Amino acid sequence: MTEWNVSFRGSGRAGSILYTEGAHEIVFEWELGGRDVVALISGPTPQDWDRDLPWALGRRREILTRVAREAIRARALSSRAEFMDGDTTIVLRKTT
Repeated sequence: MTEWNVSFRGSGRAGSILYTEGAHEIVFEWELGGRDVVALISGPTPQDWDRDLPWALGRRREILTRVAREAIRARALSSRAEFMDGDTTIVLRKTT
């Protein structure tokens, strides 16, 4: 199994998240939310994913889940992830 990693960049209200797997990478953008939304994480659209990431074809939800879990573990412990907009946006929402 190929090793993978999720790293965070940026400060303030926005930045990027880099998912790496072997020699491959995917860049996600994040921004802080408001009210019960801790953060919004945006990735490639399904069309861009299929075109630009052939090494990750059929693994979109698996990779998005990894990114969401790492974001919660590293930055938002009391949150849960919701996948929106056809799995293009991850919403980290405060748990009650």
